[in-house]
Amino acid sequence: MCGLVVMLGLAGRPADAAVLSRMARSIAHRGPDDSGLYLHQQVGFGFRRLAILDLSPAGHQPMCSEDGQLVIVFNGEIYNYIELREELRAAGHCFRSTSDTEVLLAAYRQWGPECLGRLNGMWAFVIHDRRRGVLFGARDRFGVKPLFVHRGKDYWLFASEVKAILASGCYVRETNWQVAADFLLHGKLDETPATFYAGIEQVPPGCAFEIRLDGTWRQWRYWSLPDSACGAMFQWASVCPGGSTPRRSFAPWRETAEFVTEDRRRLRSWPFAITMLRSMNAHSLPTRCRRPVRYYNGSR
Repeated sequence: MCGLVVMLGLAGRPADAAVLSRMARSIAHRGPDDSGLYLHQQVGFGFRRLAILDLSPAGHQPMCSEDGQLVIVFNGEIYNYIELREELRAAGHCFRSTSDTEVLLAAYRQWGPECLGRLNGMWAFVIHDRRRGVLFGARDRFGVKPLFVHRGKDYWLFASEVKAILASGCYVRETNWQVAADFLLHGKLDETPATFYAGIEQVPPGCAFEIRLDGTWRQWRYWSLPDSACGAMFQWASVCPGGSTPRRSFAPWRETAEFVTEDRRRLRSWPFAITMLRSMNAHSLPTRCRRPVRYYNGSR
C-alpha cells in the first residue's frame, strides 16, 4: 500500500508544494518508508512509499524517465513486471532499478495507453507526459487500488484517499445528500463514481483518462467483465439427489481458482496466507496452489 497525490493548476496556475505536502502528510500511514515531491509548472505530484519489490532508493517516487520527459506516481503491483521488463529490454529499454514502477513507466513509453492491456496486477497511477503535455492515468480492472478526483475551478486534485483532498485546502466540504440517502435508506454504496462528498468522485475501475493542461478531460473504459463470464460464475447445476435444494456447479469455481493460483507470478514475491471458511470450495484454493499448506490445527 502506497499513497499518491496529484495537483493540476488550471489557467496557468502553478502547482503548490505546500498543498501537495499537506495532502501527502494526511496519508503518511500508507507509506512510512519514503516520501517525495515533483513540481513542474502546473503539475505537481506527491508520494508516500511502502517499499515492497525494490527496497533501495532506486525505487523512489515520483520516478522520472532517464530523459525527464515522463514522471510517474504509482500505487499497486504489476505481477508480470519481470516478463514485461525482458520484453522491453529486447526493445532497447534500459533499467536502473528492479522495481515494477520503472517497468510500468517504460511500458507507457513503448506502447502508450495501450500498455494497459499488457498489465497483470492491481494499480492506480498517474503519468505526466511532458512530451505530449498531458496527464495520463488509470485504475486497475476491478478497482482494487483506489483513486479519487476533485475537478475544481482552479485546480484538479487526485489522491489515493478522500482525506488527502480534504486536507488540501482547495476543497470546501459539502455532503452529497443523494449518496448519503441511498446508503442510509437502501444500503447502496459504490454503485456510481460519486462519494459522500459533493465534487469528489472515484475514477471507475477499468477506466483510463487523459487531461490536457487546459483542463480538457477524456476518460474511457479500457476493460469490462464479459457478460458470459458473469453468468458462468452463477451457473446452477441439477437438483441434489433425494431433495429439492439446488446446488451450484463447481466447474466455474474450479476454473476461477485455477486462474488465480496457476498464475504464479502473483505469488512469487512473498510467502502468502489464505483465510478460509470450512467449506469444500474454500479448501480447493490451497490445494490448487500446489504448495505445502499448513492449517492452524497443525495438519498439512
